[in-house]
Amino acid sequence: LSDLSSGINAEYGYDMATVWFGCNDAVLPGNKQHVPLDLFERNLREIICRLLDMGIRPENVLVLTPPTLNEEMLRVSYPGPAIRVNKVTAQYAATALNVAADRGCRSCDLFTVFEERVAGGGQPFSDGLHLNEEGEGLVYKAVAEFVEQRMDGKLPIPDWKDL
Repeated sequence: LSDLSSGINAEYGYDMATVWFGCNDAVLPGNKQHVPLDLFERNLREIICRLLDMGIRPENVLVLTPPTLNEEMLRVSYPGPAIRVNKVTAQYAATALNVAADRGCRSCDLFTVFEERVAGGGQPFSDGLHLNEEGEGLVYKAVAEFVEQRMDGKLPIPDWKDL
C-alpha cells in the first residue's frame, strides 16, 4: 500500500478510479498469494481512503468484486488439489461490496455477473480463472457504464471491440 500513489502524477488530477482486487487474495490459506479476509478488508478500506484523500469523490470510485470461478474448468486446467473455490471467493466479493457501501462508493458485483453468465451457458474464462474475450467484455461493460454515468454522456466511450 505504501506505493499506491508513488506512480500517480498529481498535476493531472483524477476524477474517477476503479478498484479491483480479491481474485488472487482469495486463494486458500497456505498458498503464496493468500491474503486473510480481515487483511483484505483493511487493505481495501485503506486504498479507498487514499483515493478519497486524493480528492476523488466516493461516488466516483467503482469497486469491482472478484468474479466467480469455473471450478470445473480449473480442475481440468490445474490438476491437483484445488487452491481456489467459489465459496471462499464469494466471501471476498461480499466484503468488497460491504466496504464499497460503507464508504459510499459505487460497486459492481462481478461475482454474480459471471455466475449468471456461466449458469446461462456462457464461458467467460480461458481456464476457469483468467478471463477470455467474453469475460473481458463483461468487465468492460461494467466500467464503461460507470464512466458514462459519471460523465453524463460528455465522453463517448468506444465499444471495447473497436479498440
